[in-house]
Amino acid sequence: MLRFLYFVTLGLILVALIMAASQCALAPSPEMKALMWLPRSVAYWADLQPTFRNFPAFGAISLIAVFFVHFGFHSLNWGRAVFVTLLVSVFSIILEVMQLMIPRRFFDMADIGWSIAGACVGSLFGILAIRFLTILFFSRNQLPSEKTLISAGQGAFGECRQTRRC
Repeated sequence: MLRFLYFVTLGLILVALIMAASQCALAPSPEMKALMWLPRSVAYWADLQPTFRNFPAFGAISLIAVFFVHFGFHSLNWGRAVFVTLLVSVFSIILEVMQLMIPRRFFDMADIGWSIAGACVGSLFGILAIRFLTILFFSRNQLPSEKTLISAGQGAFGECRQTRRC
C-alpha cells in the first residue's frame, strides 16, 4: 500500500512538473517574471539564464520520471532509463517547436541542447540514486541479517559460559 501511495505521489509530481514546463515554454512572453505562479527568485534566475534554464527543468522531469518508472515496473534497467530520457528529450523538442507558433517566442537549438543534456543528467542521477538506495536499504549482502546477529551473539555467550570468564 505504501509503495502504491509513493507511486501515485511521484505520478502527481511528474504531471505537475510537465504542466509547469509546458506553461513556461508556451507562455506568450519569454520572460519568466511574467508568470505569476513562479517564485520571484526562480523567475529572476531563469531570466538571467535564457537557455540554461532548460537544463534543471528537464533534469528534474527526467529524475522524477526515472523514479516513477522504477516504482511502476518494480525495477529499472538501462533500457527503461534510456526510454525515459528519450521521451523527455522528445517532449522538450516538441515544446521548442511549438514556440514557432507563438508571436514573441522563437526556436533555438541551444534550448534543445540544454534540455536534452538536462534529461540525460536527470536520468543518470535517478539511476545512481536508485542504485545507492537499493544498496543502502535493501542489500542483503551488505548488512548482517537478524539471524546472523543472533547466532553471533549466542556464539559469544556460549564461549563465555564454557570458559566461565564472563
